[in-house]
Amino acid sequence: MWQRLTPNPFVAELLSQTVKVIFIIFGLILALSLIGAETILGTLLGGAGVIGIAVGFAVKDTIENYIASLMLSIRQPFRARDHILINNQEGIVVRLTSRATILMTLDGNQLRIPMLKYLSNDFKLHQKSRTSIYL
Repeated sequence: MWQRLTPNPFVAELLSQTVKVIFIIFGLILALSLIGAETILGTLLGGAGVIGIAVGFAVKDTIENYIASLMLSIRQPFRARDHILINNQEGIVVRLTSRATILMTLDGNQLRIPMLKYLSNDFKLHQKSRTSIYL
């Protein structure tokens, strides 16, 4: 369903995950409210704020990679099956995930390169594998 809303597969996956998390949180709040646990709900929300700050510092790199992948998915400098060179690593892009790019090197090894590396380092795109549409 999400692929129809956005042609970019990464944005579709991110949108799907976001909607799932929102529905789960909304369901938990609704369930606690229905059983009359408003005081527990207030305590949980207060504790979630403190825990959120600690977790935010712990997952800083992961969040940076998500933001970098969002920026790259909007710009789309490369796609799957493109031939790129980054940090002296050359290969063909196999898959783009939310945190890393999976690159098949020329000698057959798979590398997981974090998305943040593409924003902080130069990369060279050797070949674009764009599909043509014939009418």
